[in-house]
Formats: sequence, structure tokens, C-alpha cells
Amino acid sequence: MFKKKTFSLYYRRGKSDDGSNYILDVIDVNNNPGYDQQEPDVGSDQIHKLNVLINAHFEQDAAALGQLFKNPRIFSQLIASHQQQVGELQKTVLAISEQAVDARHSLEVEYAERRSTLEKEIANKHATLNAEIDERLVDFSRQKQELENRAKQLDDRNNTHVRRQIRRDLKQRLEQHSNKFTVSDTTRRMRWPVHVGVWSGLIGLGALIFYFSSAALAPSLQETSWIFVITLLIKPLGLTLAMLGLGTWYLRWMNRWFEQHSSAEFQLKQLELDIDRASWVVETALEWRQVQDSPMPTHLLESISRNLFTKSDKDEGADMHPADYLASALLGKAAALRVALPGGGEVEWGPKALKQAGKSD
Repeated sequence: MFKKKTFSLYYRRGKSDDGSNYILDVIDVNNNPGYDQQEPDVGSDQIHKLNVLINAHFEQDAAALGQLFKNPRIFSQLIASHQQQVGELQKTVLAISEQAVDARHSLEVEYAERRSTLEKEIANKHATLNAEIDERLVDFSRQKQELENRAKQLDDRNNTHVRRQIRRDLKQRLEQHSNKFTVSDTTRRMRWPVHVGVWSGLIGLGALIFYFSSAALAPSLQETSWIFVITLLIKPLGLTLAMLGLGTWYLRWMNRWFEQHSSAEFQLKQLELDIDRASWVVETALEWRQVQDSPMPTHLLESISRNLFTKSDKDEGADMHPADYLASALLGKAAALRVALPGGGEVEWGPKALKQAGKSD
């Protein structure tokens, strides 16, 4: 199709405007001016040249083609040939359709086979995994059962072995403490202030005693009255008593410390013996139960386990000073005690009060 403002050329192949011609092609040329134009876009001479050109190329064949339609036999052959071509074209289209159908069917069959193969592979893989999981579950159950049996065997093991192992461990630790039975550095450092204070006091008192004694026994005082000399000796005498008292207290304090240390060491040894004895008591009781199939009698068990892990009573009189013994003896034998007060009054204690005072001392 070629078209300008007022000129148009249409070429239609195999069909006319009324739809009746399916053999000839149609060329339609239009050169009508518009309502607002006096002259068409293409002149008549150009239209003439176009007609001559069309006739030169198409009219010769059209004349021969017109002669062709005048012969019925040839026209019938032409129609038959056309129908044959159409039939072959239909066969070709049908063959192509069949090939497409076959190809689609083949693809569907191949898809179904591959899908079936894949499903079988997945099923086999799933079955393999399930079998492996089941095998591992069985193995896990077996291991769990073995652990439970092992735990039961450990629980059901003879208590004698466990008890003896505990006893050996305890004796080993006690032996370690016995080989090196000393106080800690912290406790040792806490005693240093007492030592320093006592020795400082003793040295200071000794120096004062020496000073006052030297002053009392100086040669310049030999010609003085003996009363004055005795008066000067009172200070050294008092300082000497204080020094003796401090030394006595220090000795008692040290003795008390040594007694506590030895007592703790003795208790450690006693604990070791009690552990051996308690182990023997337990083994004896268990053996009695296994042999007699009954518990050991209570009185027999009490007799062989008497005083186990008990602390012996300490003699409190061991720490008493001889002066304490004298006061206790005097107060214990006296029927009553009467003390005169400085203001002129008296206080008297009866036997009951004296007994309580003796116990408190």
C-alpha cells in the first residue's frame, strides 16, 4: 500500500473487494482530490504512466491467464492441481502435527521414565537413610543399655572395695598432716606481738630494776639510815615482782600453746586410729549380716564401737597454778568465809557459796 494525501495505491493478493476472486491479484489506484483541494496530488500524465507500467508487467500474463480460464479442461486441471497442492499441504501439516504429537508423547514418556527413575532413586535413598538411622538407633540403644548395665554393676559393686579405698585416701591425707604438723604462717605471725611485748616488758623491767638497785646500793648512801635504804629498795622489789609475774604469765602462755599443739597432734593420731577401728567395725557388721542373714545385735555393736570419734575429757587442773591449788584447798575445807570490809562491815559466805566459788576457781 502506498498512500499520500489524495493519492493511494492498494495491492491485494488473491482476493477482491467483494470476496469472490481467489485466483487473481487486485491493484487499486485512487487519485481523487479532497474536499478542500481543486487538484489532485498526482497529475493525469503520471497516472497514465502508472497504468502503462502496470499493463506492461501484468496485462500480458492476465491475457494469457484469461485464455486459460476459457478452456474448461485446463481450468479443471488447474483446480485439481491446486487441490492436490492443498491436500499435500494438509498432509504436510498433518505430518508435522503428528510429529509434534509423537515428539510430545516421546517427551512425556521420557519425562515419566525419568520421574519414575528419580522417584525410585529418592525412595532407595530414603530407605537407605532410614536403615542407617534405624541402625544407629539400635547402636545407640545398645550403648545406652551397656552404660546402664555398667552403672548398675558399679552400683552393685561390693561396698568393701569402695570403703577400703576411702579409708586408704583418708589415711594418706592424715599421714601427710602428721608428717608436717605445724601451724600456718598466719597463726605464727599472730603470736609475734605477744613475744615482742613480753620481751620488751622484761627487758624494760630489768633495766629499771638495775637502775633503782644501783641507786639504792650506791656508796654515798651507806652512811644513811637503813630505813631510808629500805625505802629505796621498795621500787626495785616491786619491779622484780612485776617482772616475775610477767615471766610467769609468759611461761604459762607458752606452756598452754605447747599443750594445745600436742593435744591437736594427739587428736589427729586418735582420729587415724578411730578410722581404722570404724572400718573394722563396719566390715565386721557387714560380714555378720552376710553370714547370719541378720543385723548385728545392738549391744554387741555398741560394745565394739564405744568411744569412736569422741574427744576425751581434759584434766582442767593441769593448767592450775600452785597458788590456785592453795586457794581451792583453803576454801574447800572451810565451813564459812568471813571477810572484813574497810568501812567496818563484814561479808560472810556459807558452804554453798564456797562450793560454787571453788567450782568457778
